[in-house]
Amino acid sequence: MAIPYYGTMRLDSIDAPALRAYVVHLAAQGYAPATVRRYYAPVRALLATAHEDGSLRHNPAAGVRVIVPGDRERKTRRLTADQTRRLLEAMPPEHADLAYFLAATGLRIGEALAVRWADLGHDDHGRPVLIVQRSKTRAGHRTVPLTAGTLRRLTRRRAAMHPAEGAPVFPDVTGGTIDARNWRRRVFKPAAQDAGVPEATPHMLRHGIASLMAQRGYGAAEIAAHLGHADGGVLALRTYIHPDAHAAPDFIDDVLTG
Repeated sequence: MAIPYYGTMRLDSIDAPALRAYVVHLAAQGYAPATVRRYYAPVRALLATAHEDGSLRHNPAAGVRVIVPGDRERKTRRLTADQTRRLLEAMPPEHADLAYFLAATGLRIGEALAVRWADLGHDDHGRPVLIVQRSKTRAGHRTVPLTAGTLRRLTRRRAAMHPAEGAPVFPDVTGGTIDARNWRRRVFKPAAQDAGVPEATPHMLRHGIASLMAQRGYGAAEIAAHLGHADGGVLALRTYIHPDAHAAPDFIDDVLTG
């Protein structure tokens, strides 16, 4: 469907309006919303691949939503930068570091609560990283670069706590591991309500960092490596579209703090 529609148009001539026009064209042919998305998917994948290969400076499909007339509105899976900042501001002070850590690293809540001080270190270039050793998947065992803002928070936290190397970075009141379900219910959800985003979940912070990376030009494989996906980028390509596994995406600090 795309070849007859775009004809001999150069890839670098296709922009977001042209993509939306293609969606409108498909809908006007009477195709169901699911069929429209199926016909649009190869175009989006082609543009993302061309961008990763260096043929395109920017991926025009990044951030373009497929909205088909008559389609049910899809439930959002991520928070905007403004919503995330409001959520972080609404967090109780004693839980602010954990919330920021989730937003800035993209870790799953279970992974974040399992982090020990001994898991923090440096890569071969001396840059601060977190070595994720406790994850629900093998691909989840990865090295995550730490942003400058995250490192500052962890440094202050360590100085105040004087913890043992094997202690949790985010312990409960007894020094043990926080119960994830209880934390969501008693801490996260009330803060989300106060921030005006009652639908928010910790996992939406994970989607948020992936979306930010896609918008800043990171590729699907790099986003997958950062999040610990086992598919090499298939999910990231389908959902969000390069982190460099050895470079901290410090722009995240600017987004989270305004």
